[in-house]
Amino acid sequence: MQYYNRDLPPKRIVPRSEIEQMKAMPYTTYLKTFHWQMKRREAFKSAGRSCQICNCRHHPGGLTVHHRTYERVGEELPEDLIVMCRDCHDLFHGRLAKKGADLPHPDEWTSGPIDARIRKLREEELDLKAQLAGVEAKITYWKDLKRIEEGK
Repeated sequence: MQYYNRDLPPKRIVPRSEIEQMKAMPYTTYLKTFHWQMKRREAFKSAGRSCQICNCRHHPGGLTVHHRTYERVGEELPEDLIVMCRDCHDLFHGRLAKKGADLPHPDEWTSGPIDARIRKLREEELDLKAQLAGVEAKITYWKDLKRIEEGK
């Protein structure tokens, strides 16, 4: 007995000629293809049908799948796509500010998953800066050592 996922059709190998056709078509046309609809459904499923930025599941504007890169349109990798709610997508593209929404500065965000993500990224930034300083100190040390060896 063969088991399959009822949500998605079985994966098929897309011929190179079909991929090239998708790459050549206008982006808005590509978004209407069966191929994109399946990629979109896979992204929703892997994201747990929630926004990967703020984790909301039932946004009045719905969820959208955003391309992080357009380099592989037609043959997107899972990491090329991110599921966002309408507000996060609009915020990403700067449309909320254009609509006149009164948005707090990110430094003023004090609660919720976005704030937690910002704090985590700032901590990672500090760690990377510390690592960079350590690497730069090692480079300076080895350059000085080389100068001493060369008698300069």
